[in-house]
Amino acid sequence: MIDYTVRIRNVSGTVINFDNVPLPKACVAIFNSDHSKLLRTVESDDEGKFVVNGIAPGRYWLVVKDLQRAFCPAAAKLEVARWRGKHALVVHMRVSGIDTCSYCEAK
Repeated sequence: MIDYTVRIRNVSGTVINFDNVPLPKACVAIFNSDHSKLLRTVESDDEGKFVVNGIAPGRYWLVVKDLQRAFCPAAAKLEVARWRGKHALVVHMRVSGIDTCSYCEAK
């Protein structure tokens, strides 16, 4: 289970694979904090970049999956706060393993 929160000003960033290569057409989904309602979905562009507009300050749940389902999904708690937090997300997609999985960080 995810036990960390990523603090961000805006929900935007880049999806990359384990070699730092951009991952196009990844599905980026934002849910409310208790996972009960899907709020927005977007797809990363050819450079792995994405922007999710219309997300008000608050707490959310982020889930990212690649188109081919070759990587472990990335999931993180998000806190969107306009007055603090980093500017962009980096989603690191990893092949599922015993000790590794995909993860998100703020840059």
